[in-house]
Amino acid sequence: VMLVLAACSSNPPSVTVEQSRVDYGLLLTTPEEPIVFDEQVRPVLERRCVVCHGCADAPCQLKFSSVAGIDRGASKEVVYNGARIKPAEPSRLFIDASTTEQWRQRDFYSIFAPDRDSLGPQERLSSSLMYQMLLLKQLHPQPVAGMLPDSIDTSLGRSQSCPKLDEFDKYAKKFPLQGMPFAMPNLAHDEYATLVHWIAQGAPMPRATPPSAEVPAACACLKTSPVRSTPGALPYQIPKRPSRCAPGNRPSC
Repeated sequence: VMLVLAACSSNPPSVTVEQSRVDYGLLLTTPEEPIVFDEQVRPVLERRCVVCHGCADAPCQLKFSSVAGIDRGASKEVVYNGARIKPAEPSRLFIDASTTEQWRQRDFYSIFAPDRDSLGPQERLSSSLMYQMLLLKQLHPQPVAGMLPDSIDTSLGRSQSCPKLDEFDKYAKKFPLQGMPFAMPNLAHDEYATLVHWIAQGAPMPRATPPSAEVPAACACLKTSPVRSTPGALPYQIPKRPSRCAPGNRPSC
């Protein structure tokens, strides 16, 4: 009798736990037609993510400025560590590793669900580190006015937090206000919906290819900076310009 009473009095599983990991409102509106990366996803990344995740010292070495960088994923290794006394192994795209497996062997981890092509939309979202970071920001939106709270450290010397998926719940409890975009206004609803639908569809991207010498030549007429190795301004510095210069998509000079 005691065992029966104990079983009846035990707390049932929370119905809100999984809801906090998946935005069912957007999940149920995932379009059937594929989200086109270059036309729909890349502009959002360049507008809201590349400003931080675009350089060699991008947080967690996660670079949204290229398909290769997105596919490579994130790393806990700090690029600029003034305390080290020995040189660090470089992690240059297309140079120090050329395949996803090679980057995994160097402890880079995916921001998407493993084997996402074989999963359904819900599993792709709940198992995506990128989505969980975006959702955390939606659950704890940044105020539209006023200063950032002291709990958000924006100093250059702040400790780097690069959780893997199995570490995310601990990260979210410790840093609930540090969803993505970090210390920046929330994504607009259409921006957020585009990224969520893209991840739910399996985050399809075109094949990553190494930079070509022909691409800078096609863009050189836009702007050439003496301090940049690649001629041309960054895409987000040129209003209403294509995000890349390719045959059939070259801006007129």
